[in-house]
Amino acid sequence: MNAQMSSLRDIIYGAVEFGADLAAVCNELGFAPHELNDSEKFVTYDQAAKFWDVLLDHTKDPLLGLHLGERANPTILGMIGYLMQSSSSVYESTLMLCKFNELYTPVVKFSAELTSKDFSVHYDPAMSWQQVAPEGTRQAIEIGMSSALAIAKTLTGKKIHPLCVELTYPPRMRQEYERVFQSKINFNSKRNTLVFSKDAATVPILSYDKSLFQFFNDTLEQKLKSLNENESFSDRVKQMLISDFKGQSASIEIAASKLNLTPRSLQRKLKDDGTSYRDIVNDLKKDLAQTIMKRSDFRVGEVAEILGYSDSSAFRKAYKKWGFAS
Repeated sequence: MNAQMSSLRDIIYGAVEFGADLAAVCNELGFAPHELNDSEKFVTYDQAAKFWDVLLDHTKDPLLGLHLGERANPTILGMIGYLMQSSSSVYESTLMLCKFNELYTPVVKFSAELTSKDFSVHYDPAMSWQQVAPEGTRQAIEIGMSSALAIAKTLTGKKIHPLCVELTYPPRMRQEYERVFQSKINFNSKRNTLVFSKDAATVPILSYDKSLFQFFNDTLEQKLKSLNENESFSDRVKQMLISDFKGQSASIEIAASKLNLTPRSLQRKLKDDGTSYRDIVNDLKKDLAQTIMKRSDFRVGEVAEILGYSDSSAFRKAYKKWGFAS
């Protein structure tokens, strides 16, 4: 669940243009300015969790993510950006971002959906980040959504605006959101989504290059494979539960299907790691519960619902079993 330095670097540099002090920001986050140029360096979970809070404090801009996204170009995505530049269409470039999501950010899961009516891009927060750093997660989602428009303009030479924008968050400076997206904004929605016309998906990328596309795709696939090989299988299962099921428990059959395994194969692999699917689910619930309950703005019933318990009583029993005070 660590974040790669390269995914934070351009955001920090952008915040400096909005008034942040580079040395002070790096000092508060716990690394030296020169470390920003180390693309293989990872920052810790705790550093990443307070990342946006530090930048917001320095810039005093509550819509910092939205405003930084307006200035974004494909290079903010590193090699993924080059792959998108080499793609054939807006839809294919979006699929590439979704495919290599894990290499860019652990905070938000990107997914695309093309129907006979429209083309939608979803931005789902990882549960652990949403609970630990709610404001930072909102900023991460909003920079992703606003940068999608800026990057699309660079890639296609056209201004592509959504039909509507859906945000799970409460209203905030509505007119500014409408200015950025040039679209209707629906706050307090069920999901964070940009909804485009179906035609937007087929807009061609100006710099499409089949050979370069293959090169960057192969390189990123190798990088993703290397990343996964360095993780234990149990870590991959935990990450999948966080990103795909928002921390709630899924049946072992569904989890195994997500990983293209049978339930028996899943359990066997986890046994090799010295654990079991039940242990992973229980440990994940325990970690999330402990984190969420530290915040005073969540009621027990809400936490129980977030973690998938049938009612508050069932959650309280589990909470006491873990050795926490109720």
